[in-house]
Amino acid sequence: MESSTISRRNVLGLGVVAALGIAGAQAGLSPSANAATAGTVRPSGAGYVRYEDLYKAGDTVTAAMARLTTPAIITFPPGRFECSDFKTGYNAGISIPKIAKGIWGSGKGTVGGSTGTIFTMKAGTSTKKALVPSQSSGGTTPTTVMMHSGSTTGASFGQFQVAGTEQGHIFHGFAIYNPGGQVTMTDVLVTGWAGNNGAPPGETFGLTIHGGENHKLLRVEADGRRVSGGSSFGAVGITYQDTVGGSMVDCASHHCVANPVVLFQSFNVTTENIKIGRADDRVRGVTAGSGINHERTSGCVHNNPTILTRESNRGVHMTHSNDKFTMTRSGKTYSTANGTLKVVNPTFNDIWGNNKFYIETWSPYWTGNTMTVSNPPKVYLAGGTATLNYKWAFSGKQYNIG
Repeated sequence: MESSTISRRNVLGLGVVAALGIAGAQAGLSPSANAATAGTVRPSGAGYVRYEDLYKAGDTVTAAMARLTTPAIITFPPGRFECSDFKTGYNAGISIPKIAKGIWGSGKGTVGGSTGTIFTMKAGTSTKKALVPSQSSGGTTPTTVMMHSGSTTGASFGQFQVAGTEQGHIFHGFAIYNPGGQVTMTDVLVTGWAGNNGAPPGETFGLTIHGGENHKLLRVEADGRRVSGGSSFGAVGITYQDTVGGSMVDCASHHCVANPVVLFQSFNVTTENIKIGRADDRVRGVTAGSGINHERTSGCVHNNPTILTRESNRGVHMTHSNDKFTMTRSGKTYSTANGTLKVVNPTFNDIWGNNKFYIETWSPYWTGNTMTVSNPPKVYLAGGTATLNYKWAFSGKQYNIG
């Protein structure tokens, strides 16, 4: 079995994000936002403000949203909402102001399509290529199509697409950094961001949620292509970073050139019916990779995942690697030392010709591996009681577990 490259990843936050600010007052999530979780296309009523009521002739999307004076969710009609260059706060194309409690559109549309609400950047308008570090120099990629950063409480998002276009360099799709409360997201599609490696800076992300607790994703999809049947551009699809709790329900990530899902420095994340890869997703990855990559995690549970990796005789279905990293959130300290992982009723492709589910643990890992042979990841059949026999690649050996 080909070994995956150990990701010596840097801290994946933007670093200066917390110290900077997007124009707008600070506000919380309106109770009326709860109606949005049902999947309503362009909700209305108390707690919502229409984009048309903010926009004035000549406004950019960012400038129009910055006119928001009352904490609310901004709703958008169908259409294509374009920006030029990564020139708003934090080198984003579109910046959502702190006062906004989220945004909702009129449908997520399809990859490469023209229906629904699409946030995108005009092709070839970036002047920020010089900001992207070379892979050998390390660092992180600073450019992002759309960003919401530093809100003091939570936010709700739904029914739109964030679509990447050719800019001559790599960039992220949609990023939410350091929310002050729970983020909920329903029926959002992120497509065509650009990445070229399994570690920063080439490791870019379609959807990033960094920081906070108990976020909820429902029917969120990351598709690394820009048109159906086209080439794959995106590196990682969906990532939780520095989070506690949280769920991904009926989500999907595919056509990524690196790992479709990454959980990094995150605890007690649960997925339900997540779908990784597709039958038509046969791109050769920039790394051997895995379907779901866990780094510095514990307490994560995957119920009924479908993981179809891109290639045969290369890679694994999951990775799970830990050192002694700790994080304190809401007064409680979490540790990844010998962190646990549970998988229930996985559906998977036969990578290595033996019809086995594969998990790999990197050793050594960062400040020193803490995983032990006596406490491997747990994989169960449907019902969560009977174990599934699987292969665990750990410390240069392969173990039959279960």
